[in-house]
Amino acid sequence: MTEAEKLAGFVRRASYDDLSEVARRQLKIRVLDAIGCAIGALIGEPIRYLREQIIDTVAHLDEVTVKELTGLLAKVSSARKG
Repeated sequence: MTEAEKLAGFVRRASYDDLSEVARRQLKIRVLDAIGCAIGALIGEPIRYLREQIIDTVAHLDEVTVKELTGLLAKVSSARKG
């Protein structure tokens, strides 16, 4: 069993009631932080670039080739890493 499978099993079995009060507070902080980061990223340059690319691609969908779609996916992947 891989570490990811072990972690998934733990998460599946765990419940909120199993957490200590300290762990619950920390969980709330982490979830709110993640939501804040996601909202903040919406106006970021990489997301704006991706949105423009997707809109442009959809607008010309009948003209899009497999090569162009592959290139778009590569750009999305690069933007997520960068």
